[in-house]
Amino acid sequence: MKDQCGKSLWTSGVENNYGQAVWKIIMKNSGENSSDIPLYLFAKTPQAGKVKTRMQPQLSATEAAKLAEMMLEQCMEKVARNWRGKKVLAVTPSADHPLLIKLCKQYQFTTWRQIGGDLGMRMSNALNLNFNLGHNLHADNPNADNANKAGGAVVMGCDVPHFPHAILSQCHAYLTAGHHVVGAAVDGGFYLLGLATNEAHGTHGERLADQLFAGLDWGEGTVLAGLLKNAHNHGVHLKRLPELNDVDDYHDLKRLAHSEKRYQCFL
Repeated sequence: MKDQCGKSLWTSGVENNYGQAVWKIIMKNSGENSSDIPLYLFAKTPQAGKVKTRMQPQLSATEAAKLAEMMLEQCMEKVARNWRGKKVLAVTPSADHPLLIKLCKQYQFTTWRQIGGDLGMRMSNALNLNFNLGHNLHADNPNADNANKAGGAVVMGCDVPHFPHAILSQCHAYLTAGHHVVGAAVDGGFYLLGLATNEAHGTHGERLADQLFAGLDWGEGTVLAGLLKNAHNHGVHLKRLPELNDVDDYHDLKRLAHSEKRYQCFL
């Protein structure tokens, strides 16, 4: 995979963070329950007029929905091949969609309906479920039986289908080594957040995800800055993954299609 400058994303981000020797040490020290770490892939039901609306008017509502389907499947396929833990498709408003049912069966994902108001609350609920801290949500939690046994939990968006698979290995290694981790998006948001078990309760006995998401303006370009500020204020260190471009509008799509030929049919 290449970035905009034609430089390997692995070379520009992953390898330079630490050498191969350090990587081997981290992998050697992975927890025995590391295969239980769930990754929640957040997605919307691909309904025309409800997804990828910023692609219009260049794309029709139907075309935008098809684009969302293609991006989601590419993300699911990569996660299925490269994530060592449990894989959960976190959907809103409903997982009862023929394509979602097909993809979950094909790539061995369980489903979880997103619960909560804004995106932050929904991500917080997903993360907190795995630390026995959810608000009566365990009936819908596919990982409830293993809560608190994993090395952490991850939430990830599906707007970065071009992500290099090494990012998932790096994220998993950080979590099993007891580190929290974030993947920044160029637009000022983040495409991935992973919280390790060892500090799940935060510094004041509150839920760490709630602390990190407090006061964030979702949908604005200040989300990452706000997240990092909250982390600093609570004494939380976040390891950083390589920065990636979200695919939100038609300009982003053209950039994606330049490196991912499968998307050229939308141009």
